[in-house]
Amino acid sequence: MVLSPDKMELLYSPDAAAFFAGRPWALSLWEEAGAAILSLGDDIEIRYSKTQITFRTRNGFAFLSFPYRRKKGWPEECLILTFGLEHPVDHSRIAVKTEAAPNRWTHHVLLSGPGQVDGIIMDWLREAYRFSHRGPSARRSSPPQPGKG
Repeated sequence: MVLSPDKMELLYSPDAAAFFAGRPWALSLWEEAGAAILSLGDDIEIRYSKTQITFRTRNGFAFLSFPYRRKKGWPEECLILTFGLEHPVDHSRIAVKTEAAPNRWTHHVLLSGPGQVDGIIMDWLREAYRFSHRGPSARRSSPPQPGKG
């Protein structure tokens, strides 16, 4: 996957280095997942916090984090890839899913080795990317409707 120099800079930023400090095993997972997500569009921003990396357009659509609470059977070294869709996905790759709000489902996938951001994951990420262009933030930026404000 070939990314523009601007997107490469996002992947290898000081913020990324700080987020993965002390976890060198996670760098290859970050490179693979981050590059795949950034390849979805030119309007994607990355925001770093202490606990997660957020990929967003108008809304966040994909997130990477380390497990806060580890379920039995989860790999010791893994990243959690989280994405939001307007419907639930039933698949063996989904470790956890929750309905965060009506018609807003959060899905968590464990990444523990190379090649796991495959066609199936990319299909879900593309759908989450499209979904991120809608929603509350998009509605707030819409002009008021006549008679409604």
